[in-house]
Amino acid sequence: MDGDPDVNPLMLLLIDVMLIVLCAAMVGTAALIILTPIFVPVITHSGIDPNHFGIVLVTKLTIAAAALTPAWAAIWLSALHSPRNSCEMLRP
Repeated sequence: MDGDPDVNPLMLLLIDVMLIVLCAAMVGTAALIILTPIFVPVITHSGIDPNHFGIVLVTKLTIAAAALTPAWAAIWLSALHSPRNSCEMLRP
């Protein structure tokens, strides 16, 4: 990134924050499958190396899904499998 002035570090930071927020509601594997085709045209247009971004994406999803946020989707699904619960009970 030192030699290429077109690479926008703010774009990487924005994507990192978005990944952390999205991992609170999605499982990491689903987020990877859904978000990769969305982010690839954005990062190639921004001048970011796709290999570098792939490593950052997988690392960020692993950290966000495992350490920073609980997997709310998995918690909601497991709560729904109880015979006494319904979708209306989980709404705020």
